[in-house]
Amino acid sequence: MSILDRFRPPHRPGLRYSDEARHWATTHFPESHSQIAAVAAGILCEQTGAPLSKLCASTRFIQDIGFYDYFDTVDYSKAVQQEFQLVIPDCDLAKIHCISDLVKYLHERIAERAT
Repeated sequence: MSILDRFRPPHRPGLRYSDEARHWATTHFPESHSQIAAVAAGILCEQTGAPLSKLCASTRFIQDIGFYDYFDTVDYSKAVQQEFQLVIPDCDLAKIHCISDLVKYLHERIAERAT
């Protein structure tokens, strides 16, 4: 991957808000987590070009999606943090390895913020 590839437009802009993403999330996560899962998976597909149909809750970011390096991980985490308007400390990011880890983490953080 060249440095210019980092500035490419999203593969499928708006996927995170689509019916396709919502349907995917409801088949892989409980209802209480499905909205968060749809957005998190949609962002992942927008950035990487990975097909949503190939993802599952246990999909790992590095081994299964093929994030190439630290910058791919940072790009994704920044997009998620911006979308959900929260900061994920580096120590917490180090514990997040797959989609279900991220969705659970986001659900807990959002619930904390609501109380």
